[in-house]
Amino acid sequence: MLRRVWPVLVIAGMLSTGCGLLSDRAAACTEKLESMSKQFAESDLLGLTPAGAKNIDKYVTTPCQDDDQVGRIGVSFDFTGDVLSYYDKELTARGWEPRGGGPRFEPGEVLDVGRPQQCFEDTRQPGVVLNVFVGVPKNFLEFQLNDAGMACAELLK
Repeated sequence: MLRRVWPVLVIAGMLSTGCGLLSDRAAACTEKLESMSKQFAESDLLGLTPAGAKNIDKYVTTPCQDDDQVGRIGVSFDFTGDVLSYYDKELTARGWEPRGGGPRFEPGEVLDVGRPQQCFEDTRQPGVVLNVFVGVPKNFLEFQLNDAGMACAELLK
C-alpha cells in the first residue's frame, strides 16, 4: 500500500513547490542561457570595483539553478564610498546606459534588496540588465537574464 501512495505524495509535493517534471524550470534551461551565463561570468565588468573595495566575491547562478528562473551573475564587495557614481562613470564608458534605479540607500535605512539602486542596459546585450545594489558594507554588481528578457523598466516598477 505504501508503495502506491508514496509516488503520489512525491508528485503532489513537486507540484506544490514548483519543482520537478511539471515546473517551468526546464523551460529556463536553454543552451543559449547557459552559454550567456558563462559569458557574463567571464566578463571584465565583474572586475570593476572601486579602489579600496574588500572581500570581493564572484557568484554565478544560472537560470537553470534558480527557482525564479533568473540568472544572476555578479560580484559582491565591501565598500563604504560612493558606489553609484563610480559605476555611473565606469559602466557608461563601456556602453551600458543608466535606465534609472530605486531609492538611494542612506545609512540607517532598510535596504530593498529586490530593487537595484541603479540599472543599466546595453543595446549590444538585449534582454540583459546590469544592476548595482548598494548596502553597508556589502555592495553588488550583477548581471540578470532570463528566457523572456530583462528590462530595467520592469525591475524598477
